[in-house]
Amino acid sequence: MSSVLYRCGGVIIGSRTILTAAHCLLHRTTSVPLPVSSIQVVVGAVNSGAPATNVNDPTGCAQTFTAESLIIHPAYNHELNDNDIAIITLTTAINVDQKPCACTLCFSARQPTVGEQCAVTGYGIEMALLNFTVPRRNPVPLKWVAQTIVNQGATNKCPAFPNSAGAITNLTMKFCTHGPDDQGPCLGDDGSALVCWDPANNGYYLAGLIAIGPELCAIGLSDWSAQSTKVALYLQWIADNSVSGDVNLPASSIVSTPTPAPSETTNSPITAPGTTEACGIPGSGPIDAFGIVSQMEC
Repeated sequence: MSSVLYRCGGVIIGSRTILTAAHCLLHRTTSVPLPVSSIQVVVGAVNSGAPATNVNDPTGCAQTFTAESLIIHPAYNHELNDNDIAIITLTTAINVDQKPCACTLCFSARQPTVGEQCAVTGYGIEMALLNFTVPRRNPVPLKWVAQTIVNQGATNKCPAFPNSAGAITNLTMKFCTHGPDDQGPCLGDDGSALVCWDPANNGYYLAGLIAIGPELCAIGLSDWSAQSTKVALYLQWIADNSVSGDVNLPASSIVSTPTPAPSETTNSPITAPGTTEACGIPGSGPIDAFGIVSQMEC
């Protein structure tokens, strides 16, 4: 989201409310917060060039919105990447009821357990292992990929940052995920959704926001994994800083102590059922780039 180039992902949580990573709203080199006038949000896009180059979307569903305000979490620490979460309030509302390519994601106090398979989505750059000679697609199509929740201590490749005082990223506030070779979040996927299946509610929910990913992306289980900010820890903050009535946060999801995710035991992965929605085929039924949009909607 930028008036100049695609930079980060985001999550629609209300008709005027977008959740993203805090570092996405900072200048790349100075780390100074970006002016609100520099931010644009595109929804309903099937590739990173939309809407100008959204040639695979004959319905013209992609739409650009300007931002009214940017709210970075007050405890965000850029050095450590702690509390890497922010809210963008749009100047006008997304008509989610009439836009088949956009939906709000559900919230839950539940956290995925170690061993569960979740999914990440985004338009991040494509890098085939370390082969920089392989052409990358431009624009990049929207994709999703399964990622497994792993123990933070199970691999030394779950990224963390130290600061000058000797502190290190608080990994209790993050999920570490990884997947098969050539499959994982990459540059440009930051701020995008980590969605997981809740068997109790029979639907997907927003579990995390992609916060830290490897610069050499998707290079296998033995290499760097990704970190996502645990959204359940910030539900009250989201409620307090969103436009009144815009975000559907069930009272049962806002708790002082979110349902914990086991960190020392591995559980059997939860398999989500399929969907009858059309999968990523614009013009052939409801547009559903993930194949699971009907189960994501609240």
